Amino acid sequence: NNADGMYEVSFYSNAVVSYDGSIFWLPPAIYKSACKIEVKHFPFDQQNCTMKFRSWTYDRTEIDLVLKSDVASLDDFTPSGEWGIIALPGRRNENPDDSTYVDITYDF
Repeated sequence: NNADGMYEVSFYSNAVVSYDGSIFWLPPAIYKSACKIEVKHFPFDQQNCTMKFRSWTYDRTEIDLVLKSDVASLDDFTPSGEWGIIALPGRRNENPDDSTYVDITYDF
């Protein structure tokens, strides 16, 4: 879902391998998503969009996603005169009945 169309960059980005065998890989990417917008109370409405990140190919024994912070950074956010981001909470989800797959979800 890399929106910039440069898929090959993920193959050539570096990964950091720690002494304990854990691997940190952060390929550069731009993601696009669409959210349903409710404008009933415009311009005083609030929206919520959710983005979920998960591997469809590997289970948690092969890729165990780690949430580094329960709030995403706004450092790279460019403010808009029309709307603002109020909060960026994140969470790691694991099904208690089937812990095969985990995901990282952000609401904004």
